[in-house]
Amino acid sequence: MQFQLIDVDYIVNGRPSLRLFGRTEKGNSVCIVYDKFLPYFFVMPNEKTIKKLQELGLVFEESEKFIPIGYREKPTRLLKIILTNPQDVTKMRELIEPYCESIFESDILFKYRFMVDFGLKGMSWVEAESEQANNRNISISTHYAKSIKPIEKNINIDLRYMSFDIECLPEDIRKQPNSKHDKIIMISVTFSPEFNGKKSLVLAAKPIKAANAKGFFDEKSMLEEFLNIIEKFDPDVITGYNINGFDLPYLLGRLKSNNIPPFFGRCKDKPVFMRNIGIMPECNVPGRVVADPFQIIKRDPWVKFHRYNLNTIAKEMLGEQKLDVEYGEIPKLWSGNADDLQRLIDYTRKDAELAMRLLLEKRLLDKFFELCKISGILLHDSFGGQSSRIDIMLLHEFKSSGHVMPARPSKKELSQRIREREKKELKGAAVLEPKKGLHADGCTLVLDFKSLYPNIMRTYNISPDTIIMDDDRTKPIETRYVRQDTYIGILPRVLEKLLEAREKVKKDMKSAKGEQRKTLNAKQLALKDIANSIYGYTGYVKARLYTLDVANTITAHGRSNIEK
Repeated sequence: MQFQLIDVDYIVNGRPSLRLFGRTEKGNSVCIVYDKFLPYFFVMPNEKTIKKLQELGLVFEESEKFIPIGYREKPTRLLKIILTNPQDVTKMRELIEPYCESIFESDILFKYRFMVDFGLKGMSWVEAESEQANNRNISISTHYAKSIKPIEKNINIDLRYMSFDIECLPEDIRKQPNSKHDKIIMISVTFSPEFNGKKSLVLAAKPIKAANAKGFFDEKSMLEEFLNIIEKFDPDVITGYNINGFDLPYLLGRLKSNNIPPFFGRCKDKPVFMRNIGIMPECNVPGRVVADPFQIIKRDPWVKFHRYNLNTIAKEMLGEQKLDVEYGEIPKLWSGNADDLQRLIDYTRKDAELAMRLLLEKRLLDKFFELCKISGILLHDSFGGQSSRIDIMLLHEFKSSGHVMPARPSKKELSQRIREREKKELKGAAVLEPKKGLHADGCTLVLDFKSLYPNIMRTYNISPDTIIMDDDRTKPIETRYVRQDTYIGILPRVLEKLLEAREKVKKDMKSAKGEQRKTLNAKQLALKDIANSIYGYTGYVKARLYTLDVANTITAHGRSNIEK
């Protein structure tokens, strides 16, 4: 079976079972279950390590790997600790840490540990040798896999999208609604493709008669029908404007108040839940992807708006606006006549439709599809910052080159990095003062360095794994790196691939038209984004491969080139 990979999770029943969710080329949603993979991490041992591992009864084996910082001609002897439950990794790491020199790759999410080892990437294509099986906990066609491998396919399957918006009835219109006591009175849903011949549907928490609307006796029966629609339509992507910030957490609150289990993912053994990624709230829906246009647009460095409410964004990007209903009018319209109720129905339907149009007409996901294929990150995880994308991309590269990745810094290490940064500083680019006034004689020559920092890293072989480890490093430019004819560093290797791939895509764009050209443009923007972020990653104090000398060397060469 071949399918495009949308999401991955796992459960533990004695041993872990990974679940891969995707769609086949025929458009069927599938879940592939694989239970032949175990979690592990690496330690650099000292004289106490093996005795401690034996006391804990752990399974381990010797492994030859290159450690990540500093050039080494030969790999280092490490121990690979193999566990049966991914949730035990953190506990075992803490028990082992005082009895070894260093620990590597102990904080990689199990789903990514599996994907990296098998060469799988988000939104890429996968082939599984499998047989169909019944699984009451999974709501879509399920298969148990004997083997799994990546395959090359340059198509994106048509995904199923569902947009929704909720309206609440506040007890006090002077305050924001509270999910503990203010009920949901309407839910508008928009489908792509159509569902049972409908592009949209509005559910109401009282009996009503209106076109493309359905009434219920109370909020609870309306909410139950909404979850039933999700299961039957089976969307890959759930969207809506600011649904992570409002609609989804509010919905979860009202499900709890009505004693309805929050299961509207593709698994009946994992509830939907909220989490915070940085300062942004995000909803995890097992087997599906939540794509919030508000968060996507607000994080986009290439576009800026004076306000980010739906009315402003829809007007600027679609040339259309929300319908005119004020928040304080909702109670009056809800209890009004048929015309009032129809106005409220049209208002909430429009919000869901506008969110869907933003996502699809403006092709907001195209770049993220390509970022997933380049970096290896899953679509749902791709909407955050660049650091997580680069982490996963480098994990793939480190795996193939026989290197191990460091863990993220502990609080203690983070404090040390901050102190080092305050002492040594991270020096930025050269800013040359212009000569003010009208330049009328001769001509003005404009010079633009093409991908300046990425090309500096390639030219001078600058990477954490190419540093020659000695004490002769009094200035950033004097940090020494091994020559390329001896060894090419991992970061220059990655950048070589990214820049060459972007050149090829831009060349292909010249003869491409229509949908193909739009897809290629999304790909070249994704390649540009991630290539230009690798320098910043080396100087980001929370990064796995933070190396101040590397970041300072890059900017020092940049200043030197600009001044020259």
